[in-house]
Amino acid sequence: MDFVFSKLFWGAIIIVLGLSIIIGSVFKINIPFFRILFSLFLIYLGVRMLVGSFKSSNQFGSYKDAKETTDVFTSNSHKPEFGIPKKEYSVVFGSQALDLRNIEQENDHSIEVSSVFGSQTVLLSKETPVRIKANAVFGNIQLPDGTGVSFGENTYVKSDVSQDSATPQKMLFIEANAVFSQINFIRK
Repeated sequence: MDFVFSKLFWGAIIIVLGLSIIIGSVFKINIPFFRILFSLFLIYLGVRMLVGSFKSSNQFGSYKDAKETTDVFTSNSHKPEFGIPKKEYSVVFGSQALDLRNIEQENDHSIEVSSVFGSQTVLLSKETPVRIKANAVFGNIQLPDGTGVSFGENTYVKSDVSQDSATPQKMLFIEANAVFSQINFIRK
């Protein structure tokens, strides 16, 4: 809510109000300024609630804690530190590149990637056994084998990589959710 009380917000409101008065008096075009302002404010609150950023002090950019990373109105790339990924990676109105090629293979990992009005690119190692559950609503999820899902659900499993029987590799489970967005999975 700090953004609503910032100088940037009120400066933009005064400029737009002045422009609407000029357009109304010169071109005789009536712009419902306060209705538009109220609608934009409701959209702003809805996006903030959707991504849970009321708990964050920064308005736009990246929010990180021990379990999740959320990018809002920005473009970022992430690579898990020490080979241990976070549980959740989200992007809203932006783009995100996620490099999971160096995750450690000693344990199973479960990750959720979500995109709302944005795009994500997820890089996976060719050696990593992976299971991707893709859910899309008016979006597109491109799986590593070239198949995809635009509306509904699809599952991709790649576990037939060469393994040493004495030290079996663990599985990486990914749940991908795209709403009006695009998520691309690339195996390198």
